[in-house]
Amino acid sequence: MTSEIVGVIVGAAITLLVTRITRRSEERRWYLDTLLKAKIESLQILYANLNHCFFTLNERLNYWPSTYDQFNTDVLPAILAFNRADQLATVYLDHDSEEVLRRMRAQIGLARDAIKQSLDAHLAGQTNFSGSSQFDWKSFNSAFDEMRSRFKELLNPGSLRRFENLM
Repeated sequence: MTSEIVGVIVGAAITLLVTRITRRSEERRWYLDTLLKAKIESLQILYANLNHCFFTLNERLNYWPSTYDQFNTDVLPAILAFNRADQLATVYLDHDSEEVLRRMRAQIGLARDAIKQSLDAHLAGQTNFSGSSQFDWKSFNSAFDEMRSRFKELLNPGSLRRFENLM
């Protein structure tokens, strides 16, 4: 009879241990599947929109739009897409990455303003004005390079491998 009781107690203890291990594994898998997947997707979308916005602005700083319609259909959508992605992804960034993103946002605003000034001058009949000639290209490119480097740190396969140990 005592061996039966011991067997029941040992069996219950083993079942409890296996249940705890299984539950912990399921929680980790849920974390990776739900939260980490959302973080990576959000950062990938931000990175794609950052590139699109940067290259659109870069092109329009060199070849500015000739009408407000062109500005509204080319420049603004790129900026708005970046801003939407920025708002969603910011929750996943650490303080240093947020600062880098803040500098990039500021440079995007300055580029938009330079394009708008060139367009306004063009429509006012000024033929020799170019907002891009007064634009700080070095800061614009530097902010983009810094943001791109940050994304390489966040999204490269090497940095993502550390999460494989959680599974």
